[in-house]
Amino acid sequence: MKKNMIIATRHGLIRFERVVDYWEEKDHALTGLEITSLAIQGEVGLAGTTEGVYVTRDGGENWSLDSDEITTPHIRWVSIHPQDPRYLYAGSEPANIFTKQIDDEAWQRVDIVSKLRDENDWFMPYSPNAGCVRGFAFHDNRVYAAVEVGGLLFSDDYGATWSLVPGSTGQPRRDPEPGQLHSDVHSVSTHATSPDYVLAPTGGGFYLSLDGGQNWTKKYDTYCRAVWVDPMVATHMILGPADGVDRGGRIEQTTDGGETWHLIMGNLEEKWPEAMVERFLSANNEIYAVLSNGKILTARTREFSWQYLLPEIGNVTMLALF
Repeated sequence: MKKNMIIATRHGLIRFERVVDYWEEKDHALTGLEITSLAIQGEVGLAGTTEGVYVTRDGGENWSLDSDEITTPHIRWVSIHPQDPRYLYAGSEPANIFTKQIDDEAWQRVDIVSKLRDENDWFMPYSPNAGCVRGFAFHDNRVYAAVEVGGLLFSDDYGATWSLVPGSTGQPRRDPEPGQLHSDVHSVSTHATSPDYVLAPTGGGFYLSLDGGQNWTKKYDTYCRAVWVDPMVATHMILGPADGVDRGGRIEQTTDGGETWHLIMGNLEEKWPEAMVERFLSANNEIYAVLSNGKILTARTREFSWQYLLPEIGNVTMLALF
C-alpha cells in the first residue's frame, strides 16, 4: 500500500499522507512554480516546471533545482526509469530530451532530437515553439519518447542514443500512410509482455504497434491524450477519447485489444463539455485520471465507479503515489 502522495499543480506541490481511508495534507513545496510533470520512486523524485527540473531525495520534503546543462528549461515531462531508477529523463518545449544518472552533476542533451526537430519542422498548434517531448515509456533498456507534433522516438540503450521508430516519419505536416503513426503523439505506453508492444494516443487517433513501432494500426479514430493498459492483460485498455481539444472528453474501455470500445463513465455525465483525460496512472489497486480541467478522478481497478479525489484542489497537472 502506497501511503504517500504528491499532487502537482500550476502553483506548486502539495504532499499528503494516507490516514486509514483518507488523505491528510502535510505540507506544500515549490509554491508559485508551475509544475508540469512529476515522477517519484522511493525517496527520489523529479518535478518538471516551466523553469527547469527540481529534485528531491527525501520523499518530497525538500526540493532543489537540478537543471545544470538543461538548455530549454520549459520541461514538459520527467521520468525515472521504473526498472532501473538510476536513469533519469526530461523532455522539454521546444523538443529536446535530457538524460542523466542519479549521481551525475549535469544533464546531457540528446543532440539527434534537436537535429530531427529542425530538419522536419516540428511545431505546436498552440505555441511558437518547435514541438515538445511530453511522454516516456520503458521496457528494460528500451525507452520511447512521445513528441508533439513530431512523432515517436526510441532508444535501445537506456537513452544514450535515439532515433525515430520506423513507422514514424518525423514529418508532421504530412498525413500518415497506412501502417504509419500519426505525428501528433501525446503520450506513449508499453506492456510488460514485450518491449515491442507500444500504445500511442495521438491527435489523429489511438494507435497500437506489436513490432516496436515499425507498423501501426489505428484502433480508434479519435482525439486522445491518455491510455492505461492492464499490467495483467495487454488487451484490456482504458482510453480517454474526446471530440476535440478539451471538448467532449470521456472514458472508454476495451477488453479485446481495441476492436470494440465501451463507455465506462459510471455515475458521471456521459461527456465533459470542456474537459478530457490528460493522463492515467495506477497505484494501490486504483486508477487515477488527471483531467484537463485540473481535477482528479479515481476508481478501483476493473470496477470503474469513478469519484473525484480531493475536489477542492484545482489546477492539478499530475500526481505521484509512493
